[in-house]
Amino acid sequence: MMSTILALVRRALPRPPEPDSPETARQLAEFTASLSLFHFSTCPYCRRVRRHLKRLNIEVELRDINVSAADRDVLVSGGGRATVPCLRIARPAEGVTWMYESADIVNWLTTEVDRIRRATG
Repeated sequence: MMSTILALVRRALPRPPEPDSPETARQLAEFTASLSLFHFSTCPYCRRVRRHLKRLNIEVELRDINVSAADRDVLVSGGGRATVPCLRIARPAEGVTWMYESADIVNWLTTEVDRIRRATG
């Protein structure tokens, strides 16, 4: 009985992600170095994006606009509004893009991270 319960629990729990190869890890680090997530801790939409970052097993610079007035000013001057979450994407060839809406951010991150992992995995 106990072994059956343990088997069910193991199946229900998410498996830890497999470690990335050194090349994949290098490319993911390069990719995430160009990203900043403007957020604040109690925002449910921001929480959704932060949870997704953990699921993807990537780290992105977090800028809490309730803690830092300077970060809020950067968000307003660059993105045009103080709405969070907002992902700042800085790419040399394309310049800076400001992406709002948690669903758009989650979808874009998933697509880009999957592309990198498929190409290098």
